Amino acid sequence: MFLSLLTTLALSLPPAQHGAPVVSFSAVGTKGAAPLRVQFQDESRGQITSWSWDFGDGATSSERNPAHVYMAPGSYTVALRASSRTGSGTHTRAQVVAVSRPTLSGTLPRPNVVLIVLDDIGVDRVGAYGEAPAGAVEPCTPNLDALAANGLLLRNCYADPLCSPTRAQILTGRHGFRTGVGQLVDASGSRSGLSATFERTLPEILGTYDSSLVGKWHLGNASLDGLDHPLRSGFRYYSGSMYNLGVGPVDYGNGALDCTPFGPLGYYNWVKTENVGPGQLGQSCSSTYATTDTVDDAVASLFAMQEPWFLQVNVNAAHLPPELPPPALCPNPGTCATQYCQIGTPSVAEALDAMVEALDRELGRLLASVQSVDPDAYILV
Repeated sequence: MFLSLLTTLALSLPPAQHGAPVVSFSAVGTKGAAPLRVQFQDESRGQITSWSWDFGDGATSSERNPAHVYMAPGSYTVALRASSRTGSGTHTRAQVVAVSRPTLSGTLPRPNVVLIVLDDIGVDRVGAYGEAPAGAVEPCTPNLDALAANGLLLRNCYADPLCSPTRAQILTGRHGFRTGVGQLVDASGSRSGLSATFERTLPEILGTYDSSLVGKWHLGNASLDGLDHPLRSGFRYYSGSMYNLGVGPVDYGNGALDCTPFGPLGYYNWVKTENVGPGQLGQSCSSTYATTDTVDDAVASLFAMQEPWFLQVNVNAAHLPPELPPPALCPNPGTCATQYCQIGTPSVAEALDAMVEALDRELGRLLASVQSVDPDAYILV
């Protein structure tokens, strides 16, 4: 029996007064170690039109049946205020949620982790944040929105305005003035990359974790760091683009691979770097739409790695160049009222928004694969 693992709190119904709704709710999973996810269920009677939850830790919600994650140990009082046309009512339960400290035993959980890094996509382009400028419509991102709705949405996050410094900070937890990566690491070799000798990266900190990075790297100086830079930086497997997709041939010491004879460099024609042997990377010209290629390799890594594992997925979208994605990656009809994927002759901004929609479609495929491999894996975007 698993009943001992599930704590269900049913609150009694207070009497109705003056036509006001009868407010009540239940909560599942109210006791446990942080982080503790509690599912709340509205059980009010009456024609309720709005709900206002106060979770006791400074967080609120207007959903009818919200889930909330308590991050800090303590006892929390939860209140629900429900309103109808005939009035409103409030029901409060003191210290209904009890969160204990995480276990510090020698058997700490070692969860599998997926870290997804988007490129040049602000919160105003993701519907879950609701921060599009007045009169603007966000791209259709149902998968990202669903992930946010069922998880923890962070609204106070900071990053550098440039690619390389942000990627270095993610991997090391250190500012650019400490890592030496404060500007873009360009293919000409005029700026130093992230030191594989002196910097300790996430996969190295995770120790015995199996690790893969797929997608854009943009952290290595070609002449100083070499083609195998991602592997020497701690990852056991790498595949993706070493720089932006439109960057021309780069010589790593054995001549430069030139893919321009196959057409303009971009999402449909780019230089792909990947493992060709133990500790060895090679290059080839890829004609697979870059976002699809990255997700293909991410899914393959999910099934190839040994637990526990860490997978970092660095998609190129929606970085320039602006290129419409394949029609098959447009959102399903009826998913959103506005779909930039369906615009015949888009502007640059509309093409970039279409790339975001295609990205969301492919992330849905990735998230479904994560669910099949490990439903309890941690997913961060």
